[in-house]
Amino acid sequence: LSGATPFKYDAATQPGHSTGLDKVVTYAPMMRELSDADKQHDAVGILELRQGREIGAGYEDPIRPMHCAIYAFAHYNPRVVSSGGRPDSLDGVKVIFAGGSVIDAEQSAFLLRFVQRGGTLVMPVSAGQYRLESPDAVTTHALLSNLGIDFFAAGTQRPDMPFPHDCYQVGNGQVLILRTALNLAQWETILPAVMRWTGVTTRLADTDDRYMQLHVLRRGGTWYLATTHRGSGGMMYTGPKTWTGKVRFLQQLPTGNYRVTEMMNSTEVGTFTPAQLADGFAAGEYNDLQMKIFKIEPIK
Repeated sequence: LSGATPFKYDAATQPGHSTGLDKVVTYAPMMRELSDADKQHDAVGILELRQGREIGAGYEDPIRPMHCAIYAFAHYNPRVVSSGGRPDSLDGVKVIFAGGSVIDAEQSAFLLRFVQRGGTLVMPVSAGQYRLESPDAVTTHALLSNLGIDFFAAGTQRPDMPFPHDCYQVGNGQVLILRTALNLAQWETILPAVMRWTGVTTRLADTDDRYMQLHVLRRGGTWYLATTHRGSGGMMYTGPKTWTGKVRFLQQLPTGNYRVTEMMNSTEVGTFTPAQLADGFAAGEYNDLQMKIFKIEPIK
């Protein structure tokens, strides 16, 4: 609103008003309901290390394609820890994708414990190259040294991963090092093989829309599936501006019937069994960046 124009609540809450306050008021009950729900995750983690610019190194680790392939194209719900966050928030995942060329002591120690206990670490060769606490220390590769991996030693190869890589056993776990930076299409190509290798065989939700981002939340016995069709990702990709089809809710549910309601429009989609939800229900037509939130609640 212009500072020279007096704010009029009644006018601002009229449908279609440019302030958008009418939408905030309309969706306030839904937002309060969702605020009480807990975000759910697949057995996948992303650990964002710091970028080289933070210590004056010019190289930037390309982690955006990795993010996009996992979130959008593969439709996983990963746990994500940004640089400076607590890495132990990733406890319980089966695989961690790490990116960023600067690693601190806490992150390095966490990844060593994670792998030794049976987890799988997937990383481009540049991840964790420098130590935050001693960036000028002479070392071939900070993270690999901490994991006990010789940077120059050849690892084993997997035939279903067509890009230069090496696999190493560390304790009870394994490390996959990608020797070249992958673009979005290459990440999308290897993700199914990586997930099979790491034992991630399920996910919370899925769809045939390659450009849809899915988020799953839970409040007691009620589940929420937030969906957004993203026809473009800046310079990353360009897809169709509209899409129509099904979404699949794959979370195992108790036997019974479940009512599905699209919360944004207060529209009942139908009643489904868990098997029918997993097979997919009609989500309708999406425009670019359109969000639909489906409430899935048991019928008692």
